Amino acid sequence: MKAAVEMDSYFIQAGSRYIPVQIIRKKMKSVRLKVNREGGVVLSAPHGITDTWIRRYIDSKADWIQKHLDRMSTREGAIPSPIRSGAPIRILGRTYLIRVSPSGKNAVSLTDTHLVIETKAPDDQEALVRQLDRWWRAQAKERFTISLRKYYPIVEARGVKMPAVTVRRMKSLWGSCSAHRGVITLNYYLYKLPLSCIDYIVFHELSHFLYRYHDSDFYGFIARHMPDWKERDRILKKEYPG
Repeated sequence: MKAAVEMDSYFIQAGSRYIPVQIIRKKMKSVRLKVNREGGVVLSAPHGITDTWIRRYIDSKADWIQKHLDRMSTREGAIPSPIRSGAPIRILGRTYLIRVSPSGKNAVSLTDTHLVIETKAPDDQEALVRQLDRWWRAQAKERFTISLRKYYPIVEARGVKMPAVTVRRMKSLWGSCSAHRGVITLNYYLYKLPLSCIDYIVFHELSHFLYRYHDSDFYGFIARHMPDWKERDRILKKEYPG
């Protein structure tokens, strides 16, 4: 007698899209559901669990799955994919909705509630990504530079020359500094964060021009000039764990 064929995947609906859940049967005592770093949803289950029970279990966890995928999307990316009207985007600690507007020109602007992308090619995702990427980089660099000018006088008094600011996509760092080149490099994604967090990161990197290591002198210097740095650090790690 042939063994029954067990399903190896199941789909849950989230709005207009369907999310696949990979099902792995193995020798284990209980069911385990996880969202991996690549955004895949995996359910591991004992061999004796029926397909019907698994379907009901996955359906009961649909909100949990969606919550974790949304959180991962927020942490991993700045620009949503696909870029479409109604998609949320996080900028300076606030959530806006994207509005793609066909136009005779290419321009990006912020209103109180929307990020408006005026575009000659509303159906061209690659063009939209390039357009929004250029705007994002320019805005991020401008904002980071404002924070730099705000806190630079503190280290200027100790003989530090005004550094330059560059913006890069960085997978695991918020920022870095090169004292010998006089450059602070800040993570592209940080433009998503509240201003208090951006100020903290900029001052953190500026402080490295005086103190190389994360030792008591380094944090003592930060605490003297930014007494609430621990709260800013807590918010930062919650919103974007670099």
